[in-house]
Amino acid sequence: MIERTSRPVIQVLLVLLALGWAVEVLGADRIVLKDGKEYTGTILEEDSKYLHLQTEERKRVFRKTEILEIIRDSAEQAEAALPKEFTELTPLGQQVRNAQAEHVLGRCAEVPKRLEPLITADDYSSEMIEARWLLIEAYERLGRFDDASKLLGELHKRGPQPDRVRARAHLDIFEQNEGYKLERVNSKLAKKFLPRELYIKGKEPGALADKEMMDRALREYVDQILRNQKVSLQAFKDSLDSGETVAAIRSLPPAGRLEKHLPYAETLAEVTESLERAQAILPHYADGYMLDLVRTEAEHLTQAIDAVFRELVERYPESFPYAFDPANGKLTKEGREQWRENCETFLRESKPLALALSYQLKKVAAYPRELRSLNRQLRDTLERLEQMREAITRKKDSRIYV
Repeated sequence: MIERTSRPVIQVLLVLLALGWAVEVLGADRIVLKDGKEYTGTILEEDSKYLHLQTEERKRVFRKTEILEIIRDSAEQAEAALPKEFTELTPLGQQVRNAQAEHVLGRCAEVPKRLEPLITADDYSSEMIEARWLLIEAYERLGRFDDASKLLGELHKRGPQPDRVRARAHLDIFEQNEGYKLERVNSKLAKKFLPRELYIKGKEPGALADKEMMDRALREYVDQILRNQKVSLQAFKDSLDSGETVAAIRSLPPAGRLEKHLPYAETLAEVTESLERAQAILPHYADGYMLDLVRTEAEHLTQAIDAVFRELVERYPESFPYAFDPANGKLTKEGREQWRENCETFLRESKPLALALSYQLKKVAAYPRELRSLNRQLRDTLERLEQMREAITRKKDSRIYV
């Protein structure tokens, strides 16, 4: 994603960063998407994943991964953006912000000076982990690979699981490339994934100190995880069987974790684990893969849900004829017993479907824009089912007349 703004705005932002401010830029003019579409308006807010743009027509929300370019043209709006007060941060947080500013300005040698005295061996809080990763990246850029490896080893041994995965990736790349050249990533030679000019550059000792070189190595590492045929998205698609899923929904227990009873649960868990590993190594790099995974499961499960819902509609208690006394129009004793039995059967058989709908809605809700139609379809189905269940619960013991 490319960001373009006027020189005065750049100067304002760099000064704020250097002073230790956490800056949130609100002013904007134009958003260019990777599919070629362009939108003009004012940025209302943005974070690492989303950007909210107010256009003349309405408010729009974009994922950062779909944006090709952000063109910021208003210095007044950028300067008017209110940064978080530097004094609100902890002392470590202040130094982390300052170190980030040094890093952005290309002064990597200043980062260790700020952060090394603050690193505490037994502290693995989020701020301390952020400081460690800033130090690791600075060490890598400076060619201080022994120092980087020491911190990576500590994170791999004692850090939270995502940071252990991320640290292992860096360590693997170091260990596989003698002299910190870039000659391979796992079993794949560099000439297979690098353009010629980078391949030649990668053969030089210490080549991994170059940010682009290290980024290429990490992307290849992640791509290999995502292409692994045992845990790939294609393997998940191949494991889906509509008949098996419909049968599973019909027989779901009334309580417990639904995903454990789905026929594709094991493959889904393997694919999800591989994507989580990829995201830990390169945050946001695997976002598109995760969206594809959620969409694939949602489309499959929605078809199965629709099939079960149609079966339930056909067995809706009010669809059956019941024995009644023609003299007064009331249900006979046998008719009332049959009515109640059909109501109990409907309520029992519809509960697993409600669980399946709630399970899938929770996943789809994480992508409100990308999976909007599926979200609406699932919500409509759940609403209809709840109305039917509520009506039968209310009438089950009170119906007298046909």
